Amino acid sequence: MFGTNGDLSYANRYKNFLAEQMIDKFSYLQPQDEKMHIPRDYLIAYMSSANFGILMHWLESGMKQTPQQMGRIMAQIINYGPIISSGLREK
Repeated sequence: MFGTNGDLSYANRYKNFLAEQMIDKFSYLQPQDEKMHIPRDYLIAYMSSANFGILMHWLESGMKQTPQQMGRIMAQIINYGPIISSGLREK
């Protein structure tokens, strides 16, 4: 579905689905746009693209990790960002 012979519209629909889920969650967690450090739409675009990229990498690299391991990897990056997750800076 996502490979070189896949349907690009499916990939776009999946990214849009991720974005919609994040919009709902962020609207609940932080309903006030003025309290956000960056515009909400940029944050959603970054996070949905990053999550889609991780999924694509997992599929393209042979799915060596279990879905549970992937969930932990994605949760780590979502909760702490790439700088802390990479070990470049402490929590």
